[in-house]
Amino acid sequence: MRQGVSSFIVMYMVKNLNRSSLVWDKLVASSYPQNTVYYEGLAASPQPYFITRLLEGSLTSDWVPMQNRPDILSVVAYYHPSRALHFLKENYDTYFAMYGDAQFIFSNLISAVVSQLKTDEDVAEAEEFFRSVDLGTAERAYHVAMDEVQNQRGWRRCCEEDVRKYLSST
Repeated sequence: MRQGVSSFIVMYMVKNLNRSSLVWDKLVASSYPQNTVYYEGLAASPQPYFITRLLEGSLTSDWVPMQNRPDILSVVAYYHPSRALHFLKENYDTYFAMYGDAQFIFSNLISAVVSQLKTDEDVAEAEEFFRSVDLGTAERAYHVAMDEVQNQRGWRRCCEEDVRKYLSST
């Protein structure tokens, strides 16, 4: 995920100063590429209302160009992986219709959502869902992302506790 100093400032405003409404107004009033700083910041919001507005807007709004709309789901996946997975599942046909033939866009979208999954439940849910749909050009990207997630989950099961103990003892 690309972030400059501006994105961090906006995220701080959203997460710590409860300024999501102000940031949302700036997002809608600005245009691409300047508005990326606002949707990246809003994606970090702990307020479900703004996450929902971002995700729904990524499919229907004109504040971000069509080719950049998947970026919103990708950024939300970074902070809210379960939420992004559920939104993708609910709107899979729409995303597939818009981007299924665009190899890099659809592959990046699937990879961004799957690679952020953290829980065994989310991974199992993703595996079940993606077995039942046509991945089109994203087939390989899905498998690579799922392999990465499985490796991360395995490492955490194996070693995370030992690392925590070591770090807390120093």
